[in-house]
Amino acid sequence: MPTISKDNKLLTLINVFTVEPAKQQQLVALLIHATESSVRHVTGFISASLHRSLDGTRVVMYAQWRSVEDYDAMRNNPSASPYMQQAVALAQFELGMYDVVETFSAVNDREHGYPRPASASALLRHFADLRDGTHGGASSRRDKERLFAAAVPLLDPHARQALEEINTYLLLGTGEVTATGVRRSADGGVDAVWALSWPEQQAAGIKPIVIRAYFGTGFAHPHLQSGTVGDWPLNVFDEEQAATELPTLRAMVAADIHNLVLQLGGDVRIIPATVKGVDA
Repeated sequence: MPTISKDNKLLTLINVFTVEPAKQQQLVALLIHATESSVRHVTGFISASLHRSLDGTRVVMYAQWRSVEDYDAMRNNPSASPYMQQAVALAQFELGMYDVVETFSAVNDREHGYPRPASASALLRHFADLRDGTHGGASSRRDKERLFAAAVPLLDPHARQALEEINTYLLLGTGEVTATGVRRSADGGVDAVWALSWPEQQAAGIKPIVIRAYFGTGFAHPHLQSGTVGDWPLNVFDEEQAATELPTLRAMVAADIHNLVLQLGGDVRIIPATVKGVDA
């Protein structure tokens, strides 16, 4: 999922393909296959969003890359070039490189019909559960655990993304993300843990960065916590709701890595990017 921000300092590519309407879907299928099988695995790729015009004459790829050099390396990669040749054979291609200058969002004013933010909706679900003693409409412990077990795989790609962002930009790819899946916890409840460990953390004898989803015994509903901070309500029942948890997950892992540094008296030598002088 792309995050558009002027603070990200990423390269933005807006690639416009002009195509005959009869060939638009063929081009869309080609670009999906190229991105899934090749481009997204290349160093420096951040995200891509594919769009097609309603009149059938254009296809637009909005992509984010770490740098121009990374993008150029992909274009020169033999595994990627055949797809570009096929795309150019189907359509006229216009490449544009951009910086994000500013982003804007709707004013949260319900009187004017603007949408309620997802974070507020999640809290409303949480407080309704507290009021009613339910979780997603379920009253029994068994049904609530079933909903928790269904939420974990929905949350999984977003928990991994939050951790992989730290791994990429702060740990320079030296870490490893692991996940337990749903399991029975020591207190008799259920939980699932995603963890990011790396050599400097292990050598320092401190815990990894952790995201934990858990439904403890005696709790009315599940929660989220990191290794050092918590708790947040976990009221996720579909993919859209899971995706809106990404900002919370990012905040959790940011707090965790910060607190791990503080546990070592502010010793930033456990952060490879800082040691190598990689600044914002």
